[in-house]
Amino acid sequence: MLEHELIINYKDRSRRFNISSIKKLDYRFNRRLASLVIGGIIAPLSMVAYFKLKLPGREMILYLVLGLALIVHGWRGRYMFIVETMEGKKEVWTTFAGNTQLHRLIREFYSRPRIRP
Repeated sequence: MLEHELIINYKDRSRRFNISSIKKLDYRFNRRLASLVIGGIIAPLSMVAYFKLKLPGREMILYLVLGLALIVHGWRGRYMFIVETMEGKKEVWTTFAGNTQLHRLIREFYSRPRIRP
C-alpha cells in the first residue's frame, strides 16, 4: 500500500484513488426520496379509494400499510460516503451510521498537506 493512495474495500470490491486527484470526501445522511414520494402517493389514495370509491377494505388497508411502510423506509434514510475526484467522477457508497473509521479518515484527509504531482 502506498502512502499516496486511498484504498477503499467495500463489499467484494476494492477501489484505489490517488490522493492528489481527490477533490472532496464527504459522509452525510440522505433520505430516500423515491420511497417517500411513492409512499406519500399510495397511502392517501388508498384512503380516498376506500371512502369515496367504496373499494374493498382489505385491499385498501393493505395499500395503506404498504404506503406507510414506504414513508417510514424513506424517512429512515441512509448514510452515504462520497469520493469526488478532480476529473468530476463521483463514487458513492452506502454505510452504517456508527462508522467512526470513516469520520477519522475524512478528518485525517483534510488535516494533512496535499500532494500535487
